[in-house]
Amino acid sequence: MTTRAKRLLSLVLIFALVLTLTITGKLPINFHKDSPANLTEEVQAASVTDKYGLAKTVEDGVILHCWNWSFQTIIDELPNIANAGFTSIQTSPIQMNKDGASGVYNNGDWWKFYQPINFKIGNALGTRDQFKRMCDEAHKYGIKVIVDVVANHLANNTRGANTKAERCYQISSEIRDNEDFWHHDNYSGPSDSDRYQMTHAPVGMPDLNTSNSQLQDMIIAFLNDAQDCGADGFRFDAAKHIETPDDYGFSSNFWSKVSSRTHAKNSNVFLYGEILNTAGPGNYNDVKKYTKYLRVTNNLYGHTVQDSVKDWKASYVTNLHGYNKNGADIFGKDGNEWVLWNESHDTFAGNYQDKTDWLSEEQMTYAWCAVAARYPVALYYARPSGGSDWAKKSMGSHTSTYRDSRIAGMNRFHNFFAGQSEYASNYKNMLVVERGTTGVAIINYDRSSADVTIKMNRMKDGTYKDQISGNTFTVSGGYLKGKLGSKGVAAIYNTDDPVIVIPSDNKAYIQKPSGWSSTIYCYVYGSDGYSTTQNAAWPGVKMSYDSNTGYYSYNIPSDIKNAKVMFTDGSRQYPGANQPGLSISGSMIYNKDNNGKWEKYSTVSTGTVKVKYVDESGNTVASEKTLTGAVGSSYTTSAADVSGYNLKSTPSNASGKYTEQTITVKYVYAKKSDSSRKAWIKKPSGWGSTMYCYVYGSSNKQNASWPGVKMTYDSSTGYYYYKVPSDIQNAKVIFTDGSRQVPGAMQPGFDLTSNSMIYKSGSWYNY
Repeated sequence: MTTRAKRLLSLVLIFALVLTLTITGKLPINFHKDSPANLTEEVQAASVTDKYGLAKTVEDGVILHCWNWSFQTIIDELPNIANAGFTSIQTSPIQMNKDGASGVYNNGDWWKFYQPINFKIGNALGTRDQFKRMCDEAHKYGIKVIVDVVANHLANNTRGANTKAERCYQISSEIRDNEDFWHHDNYSGPSDSDRYQMTHAPVGMPDLNTSNSQLQDMIIAFLNDAQDCGADGFRFDAAKHIETPDDYGFSSNFWSKVSSRTHAKNSNVFLYGEILNTAGPGNYNDVKKYTKYLRVTNNLYGHTVQDSVKDWKASYVTNLHGYNKNGADIFGKDGNEWVLWNESHDTFAGNYQDKTDWLSEEQMTYAWCAVAARYPVALYYARPSGGSDWAKKSMGSHTSTYRDSRIAGMNRFHNFFAGQSEYASNYKNMLVVERGTTGVAIINYDRSSADVTIKMNRMKDGTYKDQISGNTFTVSGGYLKGKLGSKGVAAIYNTDDPVIVIPSDNKAYIQKPSGWSSTIYCYVYGSDGYSTTQNAAWPGVKMSYDSNTGYYSYNIPSDIKNAKVMFTDGSRQYPGANQPGLSISGSMIYNKDNNGKWEKYSTVSTGTVKVKYVDESGNTVASEKTLTGAVGSSYTTSAADVSGYNLKSTPSNASGKYTEQTITVKYVYAKKSDSSRKAWIKKPSGWGSTMYCYVYGSSNKQNASWPGVKMTYDSSTGYYYYKVPSDIQNAKVIFTDGSRQVPGAMQPGFDLTSNSMIYKSGSWYNY
């Protein structure tokens, strides 16, 4: 069905609704039964393509970086994101992060998202099921989902050297204990002038051996699982620190394999990697090693854009290149290989050379307009709220600047001219970007209204409209004439698609009534006195469920004036049949626990419970768990099954109710007594990872023929052990990896004179 046909269908629908209201004065409760079976699908399809003005693909649109937003927060913001013209959203890493939710949100340590401990979905942002639901909801708005992925490294303990001791103890043992999964080159840090060091040295975290096929399969399984949940693309953190097929002498097929296997799932999957400043001494030639398989970040153009709003000079950003400060063209001239930004989470929050946290959001708005007007795909970083204390107080929160009408207007300009070439020039202190032959964006770095007469290079003669201010511009004889709006930002082109600039602040909540099913819809209708609109055909739009509060929610579209709200599970409804809908102003809730009142909704605070498993000395014996829920609701914890330990005491607060303060629940364990004899060894330097213990004693008794019995690795200590059979009297012990041994050849074994002894640092003693 064509766009024009869809619009006609929508008009027919509205006319029918107006006619019914005119005759009866009431909304027809069974209105949906009078409509074609596929009407809702067609209306919603038209809504996505026409109403929001989004691009068809990630490459053709712009991306909103939802930095540290939970999956539920993203769901709640989707109507605003769509209204603002963002075709895609990018999450923070969704792998389980170091120290869980408590480590990130209680301390404001956002960087722990970039220190994952496995390749599975679910962390402080939400569970796998919540991630899938977020993707499903995003797709209803035509919004694509990009996941930030950490594949170059995992979490450290303290300083991140390429040693086993620096691999965080929380890392999944199947990864942590496999020596083939790690690089062992212990340089002090990666060098931008040496590709080998760049791809093998630690980056503050121990470096994964991404050339290992088994590890690659594990990473790809994670990516494919995210795709199964609905992910449309991936951003690879520290991409330049992962080797390519073209790195002579230390190449790997990581990127070619990742690209082919993710494209096999979705031929349109969007891949891009973080490359900062340079990818090696070959400059652009090194960057090209990556762009065969994925786009790369062009942070150097980002610095140029930032400089332009520091000095308020439009002339800085006319040339679209990735120059470094010495003039080298690091990223080449092909914007189809890039992802641009006005700033990033590193420039705002990280320990980075070109900081932007001191620049205002107003400066970043102009910087974004200068980026979004151009043809490459670009990333807008949604800053956290909280001012100077954002790190500790505002993890996951955000300002609403991304909804600014200038940002939304330039986003739609970008989307509208997807695939069309550009011509950038300067007029006075303005950046002028022509797209195709029928559109031009103007960013006035004097930040003010202005009458302009600008020589055009491509624009056809005609009358055009600034889609931000509404002002009229004309092109005649190759000159554009008109008046910029008060902020000096214009997106000048003609479109038949009405778009929404100001998002609605109205949001409807419901506490599920007794007996209702778990799928609840919200039907909204309204009228401005001239036309009547609805959010969808009956029963409306499926509401989102928040497991923390137990409530369902729905954002009311801003184009529905004097909105009335009705709830239904498909067979039951509130208000009842032949009753008018509920008037809404702001956030309101139908609360069955408060005598079924329709009242103002106050956000429910979320409480946190940290569950710890420790021994009698307070040492951790099992991974900590974090529970969250609405303040006042109940929580229940349980003991963990810890190998080698017995539960000694259960805390009195094992169950209770969430509070605004974090609750710590601590289970205490005692080590199981073990009367068996054990021989231990700390693996000597240079020995293989397969260790054997050979034991012999009186009466020519031995545990096995040489080299003995394979020893067991204890991940909690980093040592190997062997339980010596009780029937070997006067036992003597020899350790070997098959080629080396201690004691040496022709030397007697160590005497096992107590139940637990260890060979460590050249000595044999009680352990």
